[in-house]
Amino acid sequence: MAKKSRGRRSVLMEFKRKDYRPLGLITTVIVEAVRDGEDVNLENAFEDIKAQRGLNNKLLELLGLKVRDQASKKLVYSPEADRAFQDKTARTNFAHQLKKCAQAAACILDLNAKIKYDEMSGILSISGNKISEKFGTNLVQLDERKQEGMKEIPSYAALAHLASESRGQIPNRGSNTRGVRSIRSPDTKFETACRDFLKVVDAIGGQPTPRQMNALRTVQLRVTKLIYENK
Repeated sequence: MAKKSRGRRSVLMEFKRKDYRPLGLITTVIVEAVRDGEDVNLENAFEDIKAQRGLNNKLLELLGLKVRDQASKKLVYSPEADRAFQDKTARTNFAHQLKKCAQAAACILDLNAKIKYDEMSGILSISGNKISEKFGTNLVQLDERKQEGMKEIPSYAALAHLASESRGQIPNRGSNTRGVRSIRSPDTKFETACRDFLKVVDAIGGQPTPRQMNALRTVQLRVTKLIYENK
């Protein structure tokens, strides 16, 4: 609880700066939560808006910006967050930042990077062998200052881009990418379709109807044939 409270106050206080400081705190909380075994599916940060909203709710809860209402059992904004997000633009801007942090956190986890967050400066540092491969140095401070020899500007946008690329998405890297949808590769579309199909199968609950069984057998035959022919 102590970490959540610290995160809530810091995020709301730093958010108005409109720079990398709140991003450092949010990304740190997300990475630590995943490594601690929290049920956070960062793949949803690369999916459709419905999946992203579900992830955002989980992240807002981790940050202490949303709490469980005792009466309705629904997630609602904390009193502090409710006051901070009275303006719709502020809520929208924060949602964009949250998505960027989730994608950056996914990249950090993909690269198995070490992280260190400096609370005084708000700068998040990442390090590791795979960081060196991507940035040209094995220790990077995400302060948007490209040092001599660096391959990339050390930013959260750069991490988000790398994470998207590794998932078969090609995001627009222009100065203003709001509202620009990334191009999804055939592999990514296929993987998403497979995940959606598995969700449908899970929803059956182990008791398929005769028609559902016939459909499943058809799928099984086609998949088995495809796998066998491509061994």
